[in-house]
Amino acid sequence: MKSASWIVLAVLTTVAPTLSIAQASPAPLRETQRKRRVRLNIPAGTRLPVEIEATISSRTTKERTAVFAHLTESVALEGFKLDRGAEVRGLVTQSTPGQGNTQAPRLVIQFDAVMESGEKLSIETEPVDSLSKRSPAVRKGDQVEIPRGAKLILIVTK
Repeated sequence: MKSASWIVLAVLTTVAPTLSIAQASPAPLRETQRKRRVRLNIPAGTRLPVEIEATISSRTTKERTAVFAHLTESVALEGFKLDRGAEVRGLVTQSTPGQGNTQAPRLVIQFDAVMESGEKLSIETEPVDSLSKRSPAVRKGDQVEIPRGAKLILIVTK
């Protein structure tokens, strides 16, 4: 009879430490411990020095074609900075080949985003217009192109 009660006691002491270990396991991460997202704002008037990554031509580039550039310098802003090399994205909003002496060729590009640390920051810039005196566009007969490597200063409007 004594041996039967001894076995029950041995089982209880083997199970009890397991229960206390399970209770001591760490709790899941709380909401306050997770990384907080902060809205980054690029204010109007900010100047973004960029370099165009591929040639854009009024003869071959269609409207709504994506345009990519990158920052040639870091841009310090309030509370953060845009790193040199950050991708700047835009779209061709107008692409018109020339027609002899009656119509000049034209390209217009609108930039709308900067990619920083994997995050897309929405922007709106003054349009880059090939007819502007500040434009790096080169006219070649009935076409105009903005060559790969062209440097621009984009001005954020919103």
